[in-house]
Amino acid sequence: MTKDRFPVIPGQDLAHIRRLRADPILFEKMFASECVVNNCNGKCCREGVYADSAEKANIIKYADLVRKYMDHDQEQDDSKWFESGERYDSDYPSGRCVGTETNDRGCVFLNSEMHCVLQKAGDSEGMGKHALKPFYCFAYPLTIEQGVLTIHEPEFANRRQCCGISSGGAKTALELCHEELDFALGTEGHKQLKTLQQQ
Repeated sequence: MTKDRFPVIPGQDLAHIRRLRADPILFEKMFASECVVNNCNGKCCREGVYADSAEKANIIKYADLVRKYMDHDQEQDDSKWFESGERYDSDYPSGRCVGTETNDRGCVFLNSEMHCVLQKAGDSEGMGKHALKPFYCFAYPLTIEQGVLTIHEPEFANRRQCCGISSGGAKTALELCHEELDFALGTEGHKQLKTLQQQ
């Protein structure tokens, strides 16, 4: 696949990736017609997730609030919420990211109902559901790899209980991921991505 196949998305809101490109699979790969992204069972979080270093700092800043929404058996010590080492990655605003720790359930922030307590805390406290939850968690199944907006396709997405690419699918990512695209690209970027689909 040549770089020409990855058109630039004009008007998008990500300041750290000014020339964000669109992977053609956003327009070509199909999801099952019954797939609904917000009907989540947390499988995508089973191996933990990556957060920007600034997102980690924000979560730690609101640690008392996060603990308020955790189950009693979730890890309460915020020094054990993230892995010790950071890695460099230009797809993150600060250029650095860090993984969340995991347990038998998956990501340390998943409660017994397999819901993210970061989203629950932000939403319940009137901060908004994006206030504490890392960008890539909320954007899922969309992701950015080396400056290209694409679809994350882990092995578990082939299981029936997860939304994943389907050979007999009826929905493209643009049809399925309205909220995620608005969040990741902004309204204008989302609109321009739809325009690219028609070209």
